[in-house]
Formats: sequence, structure tokens, C-alpha cells
Amino acid sequence: ASLLESTMYQLDVYENITTDSERFDIALNLVITWINRILFLKLLESQLISYHGSKNSDQYRFLSPQIVKDYDELNELFFKVLALPVADRPIQVQEKFKNIPYLNSSLFELTPNEGKYFRITGLKLGLMPLFSHTVLKDLNGHNIQHELDTLEYLFRFLDAYDFGSEQSDEITKSENKTLINASVLGLIFEKINGYKDGSFFTPAFITQYMCQEAIERTVIRKFNEHFNWNCQTLTDIHNNDFDKQEAISLLDTITLCDPAVGSGHFLVSALNRLIAIRAELGLLYDHNGKRLKDYSISIENDELIVLDEEGEMFHYKPNNKESQRVQRTLFELKRNIIENNLFGADINPNSVNICRLRLWIELLKNAYYKDSNELETLPNIDINIKCGDSLKNKYPIAIGESINDLFLQKHIATYKQAVLDYKQTCNKLQKQTVRNSIEQIKNRIQNTDSQMNLFDANINNDVQKESQFAHSLEWMLEFPEVLDGEGKFSGFDIVIGNPPYIQLQTDGGKLAKLYEPNTSKKGDARNNYKTFTRTGDIYCLFYERGYQLLKPNGFLCFITSNKWMR
Repeated sequence: ASLLESTMYQLDVYENITTDSERFDIALNLVITWINRILFLKLLESQLISYHGSKNSDQYRFLSPQIVKDYDELNELFFKVLALPVADRPIQVQEKFKNIPYLNSSLFELTPNEGKYFRITGLKLGLMPLFSHTVLKDLNGHNIQHELDTLEYLFRFLDAYDFGSEQSDEITKSENKTLINASVLGLIFEKINGYKDGSFFTPAFITQYMCQEAIERTVIRKFNEHFNWNCQTLTDIHNNDFDKQEAISLLDTITLCDPAVGSGHFLVSALNRLIAIRAELGLLYDHNGKRLKDYSISIENDELIVLDEEGEMFHYKPNNKESQRVQRTLFELKRNIIENNLFGADINPNSVNICRLRLWIELLKNAYYKDSNELETLPNIDINIKCGDSLKNKYPIAIGESINDLFLQKHIATYKQAVLDYKQTCNKLQKQTVRNSIEQIKNRIQNTDSQMNLFDANINNDVQKESQFAHSLEWMLEFPEVLDGEGKFSGFDIVIGNPPYIQLQTDGGKLAKLYEPNTSKKGDARNNYKTFTRTGDIYCLFYERGYQLLKPNGFLCFITSNKWMR
């Protein structure tokens, strides 16, 4: 609350912000950006301490008021340390933060609002009274009563918890700290961010069940179709003889999308389920093609649990060859699944950023050292999570069709390669160049498409035309992973999630006006929902959109309101 209030105070001077609501939304976006980075750094710190043991823990503690004393130094940590490869960092920070690796996360790139308004350096330090039931204790174990500087309060508050995982080692367990894992963070973020969007946190046992049902049915269907089998369970598949590489290739083709992705809880559950299925089918192989046969993998409390042949929890030890092999295998498998199998969209940019953060956190759990000092960098997975209105689009969604057959057929390979290059590049300048190239390709496709004239015939002003589509999501174009070799939209194997429940007549019928069918003679690809009624609920439109996005014989798995029963 103190950070939010300070940010809103600093935004007072910007004349382009005309309402308190707009100022609040901008402030919330900035604060969530900063908190996302701090939480990621806390998790990184926890990982590094875990990797190197209690004897060396002080060398890897960097997120403390003794080291980061003010907002200027925190900003330095964001942009002079995490944003730069070790060799490119200024001399002033190299010794102070010598044990912090470069991870290549776009989390530490300047956001549009930071560029337009200010970075965290724009805030002023100030004292903050402690919450009456604070977890912070003095040396005698009593609650601290005096005020603390906001930044010190934040660091000490975070340090009161274990930011590890279910596989935390004895370093933190001995301190009897409450566990804060990625699932708990998701709950916190949903409460902060989803309070007015009709979104609700989905408990882990529900996301796990839904992902298990949808993904396992998809795997069984794909194997039956490919091998001409009639298997009913994963055990049936495992008991058959099949080519291992063919089977892995089949699993690599699964595409799953959450069109109201929120904090990314369903994608995390799907990631864990896809890994568990590979283990169950005996398809876990390292980079040399050797199978991980002495390990069992299960899912507990939305966490991936890896046990060795003696039933002991796997714990990464960088200097142990076998431990390095397992950690690298899990990292590269997670990376492959996140890059190629998992997709999401949300109209709320804060949700999109939180979802990306959660996927980076999942990768961070299995980050491994390429050499004695350098961790493997994180891929640019942000491109798989789009910010936009899943229910609005310029171009009609049609399985097996392309928005521009001739141009896209000619350039689809270039488009797909550009997206692949973006995911894999670690160079910031090259990354921006590739990002610009992707946007140029998409713009050329859209500007040459014959359907660009599908606007409301009664609107002649170009600005008005574009404003209708300012937040639209072009499903026929945005995800090249679900475009075939000719640029035709093939759809997703699975559409899953918890769509928002908001009555369309809420707030004077604004949503109803936004999504009501267009009566223009030329038609309008935006609003052709057969389920639309002005007194209906937006979740109905998500169902219809979900079916439009599905491949033939695909699976849609949504949580639903019980209104349809009435």
C-alpha cells in the first residue's frame, strides 16, 4: 500500500493523466512490475543459496537493506546487473553483485510505463508503520513495534518466508519459515490484480485435475490416431511397443491455450502434467539421449516432485555430474514445453506480466550452471503470452484458413523462424531487431489482406476504425506455432481455463455494447457470437470463442458458472 500511495503521489504531476482511476491503474501497473522483479530476485537468491549450501549463504544474499539501501540501488540492481551480461556490467557493480548471474529475462527491460513516467528511482524513501500482526520479530522474538523504511520493511518481510519449493533443503527448514512457493504467489497476485476483472483464483487441486483430464485424453487420442491403436489409458500406451522418438515428437505437437490466462496457474499445472506424462511413458531423456530411468516424478500441491531410486528428494548440486545431468534435463524439457506447447492471452497487462513471471519462476527452479560461474540463460517466453482481448478480432477465426493465403504462404517460414530466433536470443540489441522484424512481417500480412475492409460501413474515420480494434487479439496470426506450413490456422489441441463471469448488462451495459453483433451489411468479424444476449454473461462468449480455437476432436475444459443449469 505504501509503494502504491508513493507512486500515485509522484504521478500527480503528469497532466496527461486525467482521472484518479487512470492514475491508480498506472500506479498499480508500475508497482506490480517492481514487485514482480523483487519477488523473482528473492527466488533467485533462494536458489543460489540452496545450490551452494549454508556455508556459503552469505556470499549469495544480496536482497537486503545492508546491500540495497535505497531505490536508486534497487534500480541499479534491475538495469545495471540483471539486465546485462556479467562482462558488460559497470565496474561499480561487478564486485558488489559478483555472484548474481545474467538470466536474459525481459522482466528486467524498461516497460512502456517506466519509459513514459518514471522508474523506481522516482520514489522517495519514507517510514512505514508496521502491520499490527506483523511476522517481523526483534532479537527477543517479539513483534517489532517501531516504524521501518518502506524498502527495509519489504526486504525483511520477504526474508521472513521460505521462497524455495517443496524440495527446500535444510537451510530454510531449520529456520522454520513458512513456505511461499509459486502457487502461493499466484494466489497473492490474483487477489491484488483480479479484484475487478471478474477473475478468481483457482485452487491447485482443480487446475491439476482439469489439466490431467484434458492432457491425458489428448495424449491418448494422438497416440491412437498415429499408431492406429485403441488405448484407453496411459498405462495401455506404456505397455505397447513404439518408437521413442516418434512418441516424443507426438508429445511435442500438443498445443494448449488459456484465453483468460490470469496469473498463469493453468499453464503451470499443464507444464507439470506434461512432464509427469513423459516420465510415466518412460520418455525422459537427457541431452545425450540417455534415459532418466532411476527417478520418479509426481505432482504434489502443484509442485513437481522428483525422487531418486532411494526415494530421496532430488536436490541440485552443481559439482555433481549426475545431479547436473538431471537438472539440465528438467530445465531443457521445461523450456521446450513452455516454448512450444503452452500459450495464453489476457486483456489485463498486469496479468500477462504475472503469468510470464510464473513461467520464468518454473524455469528458474531448474536453472543449471553451464560452467562454474554462469547459469543457463532463460528463453524469451514472453512472446507466448499475449496481451489483448481474446473476444475481439478483425479477422474471422477459421480452422484450415489463412488471413492472407498468398503472402503468408510465401513468408510463413520467415515468420516462424523470426519467432524462434526471438525466443532463443540472449543479446538485447538482437532481440529488439528480431522483435521489430516480427512486427513488420505481421503488419505486411495485415496490410495486404483482402479482409482489411471488414469494418463497420457506417464508420468512415480512420481513427475510429482503429480504435475498435485497439485491444483485439488476432488469433489467426499471433501464434505461428499453430499455423501450418502454408500459414493456415490449425487451432489448439486444448483450450482450458477459468473464464471471467461478468454479466454483459453490468455498468450500464458497456460490455453488451462492446460485444453485441454488428448489423452492418458488410458484417464484422469482431462480433459474430451466436450465444450473445444482452442479459447474458461474458463466460458464454468465452465458451464460443474456445470452440472456435479448437482443432477438430480437441478438448475444451472450462470452469463454469452454474447459471446454465437454470
